Amino acid sequence: MSRLIRLILLGLVLVVIVVACWFLLLSPLRAEIADTDESISAEQEKLSVAQTRLAQAEQTKAEGKQNQVRLLELAKMVPDSEEMPSLLIQINDLASKAGVQFMSISTGSGKESAEYGFSSVPLSLELKGTFFDLNDFIYRAEQMVAGPGRLLAVENVSFSIESTSPSNSTSNANLSTTTTTLQKVSPILRVSMQMSAYDTKMTEVVPAPAPAPETTTEN
Repeated sequence: MSRLIRLILLGLVLVVIVVACWFLLLSPLRAEIADTDESISAEQEKLSVAQTRLAQAEQTKAEGKQNQVRLLELAKMVPDSEEMPSLLIQINDLASKAGVQFMSISTGSGKESAEYGFSSVPLSLELKGTFFDLNDFIYRAEQMVAGPGRLLAVENVSFSIESTSPSNSTSNANLSTTTTTLQKVSPILRVSMQMSAYDTKMTEVVPAPAPAPETTTEN
């Protein structure tokens, strides 16, 4: 056999070996690599979805804490009962800070609003002080809800002059010198004030029993 033929045969053998290696080794390995890449892509997609859900859960948790704080504030603004002793203490504290003399307070029967789910408790206050001190008291009462505190609404104010002598009430430390001077010459007013406090206490309505069916007697 000539040398050329031997070289050709050797080349063919090498080609057969290369093809056999391709089909038997490299091709399955490439298919396995492709499957692994697909699995990695699928897991990365799952990880991305899980991270998105985790971020949403953390946001919901943070919002839940904020809502819980807001609910506590709303419970202070509009409690589920009248809580009259606490309310009287708060109103008396407002009067002291405003420099007015707290004379008396009386409550009326609550008025329910089934449409909005709350009831209002009317309050009748008797106060004494200068115009500026009484104006400060009204402002503090309506702003108490921002504390947060009870939600109060001043509905009616009537007054008469008690005395024209200088006021003995304690001036607010934050008032200007001009306002303080005006307070000293302002007459003392006796004020009757109507305001409302609100709560979510609703009277349960018991339905009336259905009338008994009429019975007829046949002759």
